[in-house]
Amino acid sequence: MSKKNLKIKVKSVKKETDEVKTIEKNAIKDLSKSDENNNLSNCETEIKIKLTDKNSKNDDVIKNKNKKTQFANDDEILKDLEINKKNKKQEFKLDFTNLGIKREDKIKENLEILFWNAGGFNQGTGGSEKFIKFSQYVIDFHPDVFAIIDAGFLTKMQKELRKTFMDFYQLEFLGKGRQVSTGMIIGIKDDVFESYKTSTIKEMELLDKLEIFNVILEKENFKDRNLYFIYNPPKNNEGNFNLIEFTENVSIMGDFNLHHVNWGYKRNAPAAIKLLKLFESKKVSRVRSSIEGHEDDFTFKSRGGSKTNPDLVFCHQNLSNLVNQKPIGLIGNYDHKIIHVKIKNERIPFICACDKTFKSKSGLRNHQKKCTSCISKFNFKCSGCNKPYVLEKWYQKHIEKCLKIIKQN
Repeated sequence: MSKKNLKIKVKSVKKETDEVKTIEKNAIKDLSKSDENNNLSNCETEIKIKLTDKNSKNDDVIKNKNKKTQFANDDEILKDLEINKKNKKQEFKLDFTNLGIKREDKIKENLEILFWNAGGFNQGTGGSEKFIKFSQYVIDFHPDVFAIIDAGFLTKMQKELRKTFMDFYQLEFLGKGRQVSTGMIIGIKDDVFESYKTSTIKEMELLDKLEIFNVILEKENFKDRNLYFIYNPPKNNEGNFNLIEFTENVSIMGDFNLHHVNWGYKRNAPAAIKLLKLFESKKVSRVRSSIEGHEDDFTFKSRGGSKTNPDLVFCHQNLSNLVNQKPIGLIGNYDHKIIHVKIKNERIPFICACDKTFKSKSGLRNHQKKCTSCISKFNFKCSGCNKPYVLEKWYQKHIEKCLKIIKQN
């Protein structure tokens, strides 16, 4: 290689190093000015470096410069950001999973249930018409769960029913017993819940004709719901309601056929008194209709025109402000009304990942809330490739705070 070529290369390298030095000096001047104006001695949140050359070495200089940045307290940074709100152009979205936060998909505010005593389906046209009319209610209300008791021969048509509801609901059956008005069909919208459990607690027997079916619904980050569906035929005074597991999230709905003045009858049947004593001892109370002026409205109309209220809803006292019900209409001119039950979904109190791992309570949750609220308000005015780096450093700093608190505990 000739000496002329060597001299040219040396000159070009010197030019590049000189340009890099000038860029560094300008960056330091800009940072010192921003520190003086904003009174942030330890924070370099505003970095404005205008590069005219597209050389890759300039990017390395910027990265090395950023490694020296230090960050002030959250309050100081927030003050600085409030002053410069007008200059914000871009937003940087952080991943909250490291702090134990998960973005939940929107779900309905209430768990909705349609409960209906079908009064026994016959095999003629009357039975099919009743089922078609009830199906229309399911289409209109689109409940999360529906329950048909006194389903009769319809419980034997499991294949046909599963084809009908295949795209919407998973069906569970309690088979037809000794008499015509028996058996249950439960439909569960499986795409709403993480998982669910169903079990037949009691089938109809010769002496005790009580039927009980249980459904437990589970969804991540929400409290479970423990549902019981009851059918107690008329004159069945030996019903063993002790088979119900009276948890704090229990709701019970069914046709009890027990006379009591509390729900509109003229006298108190011994079996009804016994049932109320059991429920009161388990802190379970009746849910009245949410329609003003019709709190004890009838749920059954006989062929003779008499109106009674055998269909009842109960819940644990912890859910008393979360559960409401109302009769929404008769399928025909007489028979039982459909009961529309709503149970408000309860989110489980948030526990961050640190709490779950280390089972520590002191300070972690409050610090986590403060940290995430600060992150949500942050819109850094850093531009270009510096912005992700600055946010990442700030983010790591707060995770380290969490870990320090854990070590102290």
